[in-house]
Amino acid sequence: MVARFVEIFRHHKNGPGTRVNAEFTPLTAFFLDDDPFHKSLRIPYEINRTGKPLSPGKRKGKLFYKFQSGTIKIIVGTFFCKGNCAMRNKRLFYLAVIVCVPALLFSQQLHVIPNGVLNKDDRAQVSGNYVRVRTGPTLEHRILTKVSKETEVTILERGETVEHISDMQNYWYRIRIEESGLEGWMYGQYLQKIQDTAQNPSQDAGIQPIPFPADTPGIVLRELGTLDHGPSICATGDLDQNGKEEIILVSTEKQGRACTLTGYEVSQKSFKKIYSVNVRTTSIDKLQIFSDPSFAAPVVVASGSDYSYFYTYESTKSMLRLVYKLNSAMVTIGRLDGNGPYLIWARENRVPDNDDTVTFQVHSEKMEFSSGRIKLGQPLTYEKPLPLKKLISFDLDGDKKDEIIAEIGGKDAGGGIVALAVRANTLVRVLTTGLNINSRSQFFSMWGVKSAGKPKLVIYSTDPTKGSDAATDFGFIWAVMENGLLHVTTFHPVNKMLDDVNNNRTVILFGNGIKEYPFLVLDYEQETSRYSVKEVILN
Repeated sequence: MVARFVEIFRHHKNGPGTRVNAEFTPLTAFFLDDDPFHKSLRIPYEINRTGKPLSPGKRKGKLFYKFQSGTIKIIVGTFFCKGNCAMRNKRLFYLAVIVCVPALLFSQQLHVIPNGVLNKDDRAQVSGNYVRVRTGPTLEHRILTKVSKETEVTILERGETVEHISDMQNYWYRIRIEESGLEGWMYGQYLQKIQDTAQNPSQDAGIQPIPFPADTPGIVLRELGTLDHGPSICATGDLDQNGKEEIILVSTEKQGRACTLTGYEVSQKSFKKIYSVNVRTTSIDKLQIFSDPSFAAPVVVASGSDYSYFYTYESTKSMLRLVYKLNSAMVTIGRLDGNGPYLIWARENRVPDNDDTVTFQVHSEKMEFSSGRIKLGQPLTYEKPLPLKKLISFDLDGDKKDEIIAEIGGKDAGGGIVALAVRANTLVRVLTTGLNINSRSQFFSMWGVKSAGKPKLVIYSTDPTKGSDAATDFGFIWAVMENGLLHVTTFHPVNKMLDDVNNNRTVILFGNGIKEYPFLVLDYEQETSRYSVKEVILN
């Protein structure tokens, strides 16, 4: 409920005009008696947006009112009439009905659009997976296509009214998909405006080489709640395709030949269990969820020591169905040519290097996933073996084509970064660099992130300015790629590397492209057998 002042200025045929000051527009006032003076008042009253009367005149008295969405309120007030008026020096009591009307005299609701209202020519990103683009601004219109998270669009037109769908309220927008040029209508709940970094510079915009300033900000971990769940492998994704990302946990404690996969939806400091299904596999060391506009449903990849199982989630049957198996534990999926998904994987070489470093051959194959089957095209293989530690795919240089980004290192080391790209139907190296991390150890985690409209590589590891210091901090290293070089821009410390909390801590990507800092921290508490979930916020 919103409370506001409304001031009524008297009007007489020989006197000044009547005005009403109000925040809600348009506004109409009615008097409910037969007084000739009241009948002479102009209806509807004119609104003064500036907060001061548009014409001179003396007035005394104020009218209070309360506005509630979708209702009409009867209010009572008083004023004094002065000047050329038959009711001079006489107090008048009156009743008035204030009605908010959109065009005619109907009540108007006060709408709250959580992600803001978009305008023509605004650029936006899709915030959910498999969001439908339709031929018109209703659910009854035909579906043209489905788009995945982070797809960039241009706003061409906004619908006339706010539409309610389930518990959501937003406008429909006619949009153009920048990659394909396809035009259609999309519900605004799944659109997030891309900020203009020239007008809204982020704190880490631009390229600043290390060392960092002494006052580099740290991280605040804000408690979101707890998950009553045993030790698990953690991931995030939208398996039930409702446009809301879930925290997905796979229990490391097997029940027979299966592990349990459970999805939790985050809602105002609480976690709602959405699904719980069995994953039939021998063991799981890593869980990944991949989505692509060409996929009928997200692909769940559960990897073990030297294999990966590919599943699709069937919500109607509440089950995961096995669709593919690959003899590799290092797997990712990316759009290497900008047109369609590639399955990217690494096969371990049987003979290690002279120092016993294990190397891998990186392969990529055009991928089709339809009718519950995965079909692969002609493979592309990078010609040189690489000492891989981690493998992701992400458009780091902003050319609308994903690169293969890998951490590399010696036998017991890490800290190097290699990026591969498809050029003339060949895998070539486009980046080789390294970071000065503690004892040349491996990164804890590595992600591709969209922040302030720019692609960035984020690494969770030790402070790169204090690589040999055992008392260094763990935190987030942010880097950008420009002119074929990787530039570290910022390090945000979280806690000391030697803190015991690191032994049971998992950091996951959550809200990529939407939140300023799209990460959650899950700390497992052995005494209570549950996870404490914290949101990462820049201090």
